[in-house]
Amino acid sequence: MALAPHKPAKLILRDTNVREESYSGWHALAPALLGLVIPGLVAYHFFPETFSFDDLASIGLYLCALFVAAAVVFVYTVFNPKALVEVSFDPGTRTAELVRDGLFGTSRQRFAFRQIADVYMGTRFEKDGRKEFVPVMLLTTDETIELPPGTTQAHIDRIRKSILV
Repeated sequence: MALAPHKPAKLILRDTNVREESYSGWHALAPALLGLVIPGLVAYHFFPETFSFDDLASIGLYLCALFVAAAVVFVYTVFNPKALVEVSFDPGTRTAELVRDGLFGTSRQRFAFRQIADVYMGTRFEKDGRKEFVPVMLLTTDETIELPPGTTQAHIDRIRKSILV
């Protein structure tokens, strides 16, 4: 009987300060707003003769308001920095995946290990002058990403070992 080669385990780092709550429905706000536009468009398309000019003006304002609201939610979701809630390092696929959770959406970002320049314990100073150690992942593009709180030096050593293999 031959031994199977040892497969390195996936390392998952989670922010322990983030509460896991049930789905509140905010992530579906933009699609729901756009979904409210559909009945007005369908009704106008199939029954245009039933609408007077005043009805069309009211429906047009309604549709415009919903469109603007959906656009604002979309822009907020895209440009608002979301909280990093989880980072996983998978030596099997040689990728790191970041999960960010915001008010209106959750995003996942994947990096190949070759895109990661370094992982280290950095320092920053609070407003009162206290020195704080923060785990940081440095990408080859010089972008720095703070890893979730609770990441220890042992985690960083394990990540470095996975990246260098």
